[in-house]
Amino acid sequence: MDENVRDPDGGNRRAGFVPDVLDSSVIAFPLMERLKNEPDRLHHVVIDLNLNYPGGREKARARVVELLDEPEEKSSSVPKVSSDSGSQYVFAELDAETIKTIVRLDREAAGDSPTERAIYHVWPDFEIRALS
Repeated sequence: MDENVRDPDGGNRRAGFVPDVLDSSVIAFPLMERLKNEPDRLHHVVIDLNLNYPGGREKARARVVELLDEPEEKSSSVPKVSSDSGSQYVFAELDAETIKTIVRLDREAAGDSPTERAIYHVWPDFEIRALS
C-alpha cells in the first residue's frame, strides 16, 4: 500500500495514515460536504448498520445507540431510532461533530477489524419528493 495519501482538502500528497480519508469511506461524500459547509446545523442522517457485526444488526443498533448516548457525545441533537428493530438503519438528527465523533469512536473500538464496526455507512437522509 502506498505510504502517501491524498489530502482530501488540498489535493496534495502527504505521508502516513489520514483519519479523514477513512472517515470519508464511512461518511458519504455528499454528507461530508454538508458537514464541512454547515458544521453547526443539525443534519438528518441514516446510519447504515454493519450486518456482519458480531451479534448481527440488533447488537450493531445497540452499539450505535450507546455511542449516541455517551455523555461527552451529547449535543442538542436527538437520535431517532427506527421503530422496526429488524431494520438495518438508524435515523437521527445530529450535528457535524457528533457524526464525526461516533464514526471515530466506532472505528477506534474496532481496531483493524471492519466486522467489529457497528457503523457501515452514514448517509444524508434525503427529503423524498414526488417526480412530476
